[in-house]
Amino acid sequence: MKKEVSTSEDDSMNDFFAALRWLTPIALGEKEAEEQEPPALSTVLPWLPMVGMLLGFSLFATTVVTAFLSPMLSALLVLGGWLSLGGMRHAMGLALTVSNHASQEGEQAAFAGILSLIFLLLAKWVMLTLIIEEGAWAALLLIPVWTLIGAIWWGNHVDADAQGDLTEMMQASDGLIEKYLPWLFALWGVTFFVTDGLWLAPLALYGVLWLMHRIGGLMQMKLLGAGIEMCEVMLLLAVCIMMG
Repeated sequence: MKKEVSTSEDDSMNDFFAALRWLTPIALGEKEAEEQEPPALSTVLPWLPMVGMLLGFSLFATTVVTAFLSPMLSALLVLGGWLSLGGMRHAMGLALTVSNHASQEGEQAAFAGILSLIFLLLAKWVMLTLIIEEGAWAALLLIPVWTLIGAIWWGNHVDADAQGDLTEMMQASDGLIEKYLPWLFALWGVTFFVTDGLWLAPLALYGVLWLMHRIGGLMQMKLLGAGIEMCEVMLLLAVCIMMG
């Protein structure tokens, strides 16, 4: 019995490490993973909220460690850490989405993509500065969690002609949100009491899904990354507005 429990715990840790590698550059468990098949999304997706908690803790810890600096400099370091832990890939996904949309409209695609990336990074820097300056650090703990919950939920709304891993994601995410619904209500309650504005997170998740379908449908994985980035920006903006 003890051996079975130990094996189950090892499998859970391996699934968590696989989710961590799938979403971030962190390579925990990489040696074991090289000897196995690539992880199925059905084993990765349930762990995304835990990965979000880890990302949120890293943002919060960076804020605490850099608290002696000016809010602008602290925010710059927090943003740099966020980008290095996988956020840059999502930001690029949004820039590519804007670029593709601009090319369809006959505009300068490369310029639109670069401009959107610059504007996005500046906007996040400004909003992080305001949040750090006002001491609303708890928001940094929870924003990555809500965003990755959104990624699971969006997986249930993938277009029928989706490409690549999104088809597998649609199957893997089926029923996950319903399964963890009591925990989501608990998370929303905690969010409501400890942060300003983040109680709007479910509305932001729906808004991002609507936007993704408006700009062409959820058909490619890069658009999922764009959705994660849009959700982060919307949640940061909600906190900043409610603080004011």
